Amino acid sequence: MLHCQAQGVPTPSIVWKKATGSKSGEYEEVRERPFTKLLSNGSLLLQHVKEDREGFYLCQANNAIGTGIGKVIQLKVNFNDFLKISVKQEATPDGVSAELQIRSVDATDSGPYFCRASNLYGNDQQLVQLQVQEPPQPPSVLEATMISSRSVNLKWQPKAQNVVDVSKYIVEFKEVDTSHFIEQWQHVDIKDPPSYNALIENLKPATRYAFRVIAEGTAGRSAPSQELILRTEPQRPAGSPLNLSVRPLSSTELLVSWIAPLAELRHGDIQGYNVGYKLSSSGNTAYNFTSVSGDGDGGTGELLLTGLQKFARYNVVVQAFNQVGPGPLSEAASAQTMEDVPSRPPEDIRCAALTSQSLQVSWQPPPIHHTNGLLQGYKLIYEPILDDYSPSKDEVESRKTTALTTVLTGLRKYANYSIQVLAHTRMGDGSLSNPLYCHTEEDVPEAPADIKVVVSSPQSLYVSWLLPTEPNGVITKYNLYTRVVNGHEELNNEKRSLPSQQAYYEAKNLHPHIEYQFWVTASTRVGEGKSSRVASQITTNRVPARIVSFGGPIVRPWRSTVTLSCTAVGKPKREWFKTDMPLRQGGLHNSQLLDSGDLIISNLQISDSGNYSCQVDNGIGTDRLTHTLLVQVPPSAPVLYVTSATSSSILMHWKCGFTGNAPITGYTLYYRRASGNMEEMQLSRHASSHELKGLVCGSTYQIHLTAQNKVGISPASITLHVRTQGQSPGTPSTTTLIAPNSTSVLIRLHTWPDNGCPMLYFVLQYRPVTDAVERDWILVSNALKPQRRFTISGLQSSTLYQLRMEAHNVAGVSEAEFSFVTLTKEGDPPPPEIVQRGQRGSNVFYGNVNLLIPSIATLSGMICTLALVFMCYRHSEYNNNVREQYTSIQ
Repeated sequence: MLHCQAQGVPTPSIVWKKATGSKSGEYEEVRERPFTKLLSNGSLLLQHVKEDREGFYLCQANNAIGTGIGKVIQLKVNFNDFLKISVKQEATPDGVSAELQIRSVDATDSGPYFCRASNLYGNDQQLVQLQVQEPPQPPSVLEATMISSRSVNLKWQPKAQNVVDVSKYIVEFKEVDTSHFIEQWQHVDIKDPPSYNALIENLKPATRYAFRVIAEGTAGRSAPSQELILRTEPQRPAGSPLNLSVRPLSSTELLVSWIAPLAELRHGDIQGYNVGYKLSSSGNTAYNFTSVSGDGDGGTGELLLTGLQKFARYNVVVQAFNQVGPGPLSEAASAQTMEDVPSRPPEDIRCAALTSQSLQVSWQPPPIHHTNGLLQGYKLIYEPILDDYSPSKDEVESRKTTALTTVLTGLRKYANYSIQVLAHTRMGDGSLSNPLYCHTEEDVPEAPADIKVVVSSPQSLYVSWLLPTEPNGVITKYNLYTRVVNGHEELNNEKRSLPSQQAYYEAKNLHPHIEYQFWVTASTRVGEGKSSRVASQITTNRVPARIVSFGGPIVRPWRSTVTLSCTAVGKPKREWFKTDMPLRQGGLHNSQLLDSGDLIISNLQISDSGNYSCQVDNGIGTDRLTHTLLVQVPPSAPVLYVTSATSSSILMHWKCGFTGNAPITGYTLYYRRASGNMEEMQLSRHASSHELKGLVCGSTYQIHLTAQNKVGISPASITLHVRTQGQSPGTPSTTTLIAPNSTSVLIRLHTWPDNGCPMLYFVLQYRPVTDAVERDWILVSNALKPQRRFTISGLQSSTLYQLRMEAHNVAGVSEAEFSFVTLTKEGDPPPPEIVQRGQRGSNVFYGNVNLLIPSIATLSGMICTLALVFMCYRHSEYNNNVREQYTSIQ
């Protein structure tokens, strides 16, 4: 009894084989026959053991997962060199009876047997010819003469001594790579008359099969021939990828994922996938296809579609292809990119003045392909354009509406407005339209700001006034009203019209010591405005010194000229002061005092700003007025600082410095990549931050900012050197990147660390490593697009290779070399001498994902004992060692 037990999941099958010679090497399968029993627990029972049973026995266990294992046992049979014959004699009245009994007869017992009897009277003999019939010997030299995708043509050679005894041949075959169950042998009978070839049909494409042939005669069947392992030719895939899924990642990206077709429909090694996509609304039946490399292992695949239209629905299909060609298209899956802000402003913006305080604005939606979502409405940004220095008059307003027209009310009278319109979706505001300028209608003016009446002679009064602060239109004339009052009695009331350029009037030939009252109004083409306050004065014989000019703020741009008036009556002496410091003729290098009393300052600078006072005195009276001069200059440099940076953007803020006594009208942002061209961007005067987008990953940028007002542009801010996040690619480990097979190597490109910067392309080269001569590099691709996996095919099995790769991203390039050893033709680990040769040069790797499964369902052990005299023999120490190395690497 030879015992053999093995464990595993699935339960392994056990096959016994016996060496055909005196040494272990070539084996034939042991079949059940008389005195040879194959027990269900895996043990081999040999009965009536004779010297022909001596030899090497191999027990093999296999559960179709990974590589099977086995043990060799040597059986020795002790026997004598002579033939022992048992003779039985019985005395009978008729004579002596004898018989010869041979147990466990086999072919070696065939031949003539003589029975000889003798007594005192003589002797006699009888010839018995014994012919022992045995099953035929197994066929040999099994080989394939033709292999297609669905059939195999086999031929073999019979044993010469068996040709007559064979009545038919039986071809057995089964799949080798089944992993879910133990495949049973299928049978094809070859007879009438038996020939030495067979066509086996209805096979599966690209499938490994084991074939063997059994000869059958009148005495039974032979042991099977040596197994022939071969693979049928591939066909185009008959099935489409499964579980196609499409989901949006952004407004311009869709992630497509799928799993490989069913294993029985792949009909070869899946080398890649064609992913097709098109707009659902395009009406075009053609798809845009992109190829994705596959690994042939039936795993999952995915592709990120980029640069798509925003908020658009796409149809996506996938087809698998192998070395023969593409398979059928999958059913289309559809998905819509995410919503985004509109990329275009509204169009055809128009404006019309309705009244002096209202404007009607209308527009059309952005082009439908640029709305990028469901429009939720529109926003209007509007503000008056003010020429003077009005830091407290920042009147930027906004209004939302869902209509295509709106009326802006409560506006300034006769003011020029800047109007911009944007559309917004649920994701936010889109881009603003270019400013549209629109003017409100004229209205009657406000009252003149002030009025003065002074005595210019005993019979004259000098009246002057200031323009209205809100003219509300173009002043066409002034209306001066005069009223004569004697006590409480009004004696005369007079109105005169004066041109718009004249803001004074001298009333002459008046009565002495009579009170005169004056007030003034301004008129536009719309009508007469409100009245100023009433100013009164009594004519006198004495004329005190009085200033008829008005003081107040005066705003002028730098490098211009200003005249500070000091018109007075009473022929007084005049003195000018700047902040209470007297000014003499020539006291300021850029000033001039005129005989009329006016002060002219030319080439204005910021230092000329201040309070200028004119004081008059004639001994009868004194008067003083003050002009506040504000010189407008370009603003100072803004303070720029960066708050954050990503791989493609920089967020910056700034603080406005001195505005130059004029409103900031905008900012200009200058930036450039190191050694690149300078670019500039105009920003709103209301902005205090901005995010630069679309920058190059892992790059240094030089950034500075200027501000501008109506006078000029500020100096540039301090130049900032800011680096976007990300670096040149890293280097992956060999085991992470590479997965060799027998004739190919899988490269997992997605495992290459990009260090924050998207990959641009890869450069792949490889070469076999030999001891004889250094081979040239073989270029696979010098611009391989980023993808999850890529397979290099056409390699030799059990061969050491070097792989040289370059990974490029926008930040730089990284180079690395790797060594790997392909598996054997049977998919087993390579010989250790090749592995050791590769380890001397660099880190070497070999492996097969399929061989990882036995580590989960490991054949735990094998125990074999001999019921008879036997001796254990460790077989294939080398295989075990390599398997241990392989497991450790995995």
